[in-house]
Amino acid sequence: MAMAREANIGCSFQTLNGQVDWFDNHRLFGPIGGIPSAQAEQNLEAQRDVLNMPA
Repeated sequence: MAMAREANIGCSFQTLNGQVDWFDNHRLFGPIGGIPSAQAEQNLEAQRDVLNMPA
């Protein structure tokens, strides 16, 4: 019984990881320009790096 429970937990984590990966890296989010949220985060970080450069 314990082996079956451990197998189910492993399968659940794999499914969750796949869903999180899709949500962050593959889903096109309309309000931020139809790009994946991970790309929007990278764009934001790049803008911050440019704005934080010393004059």
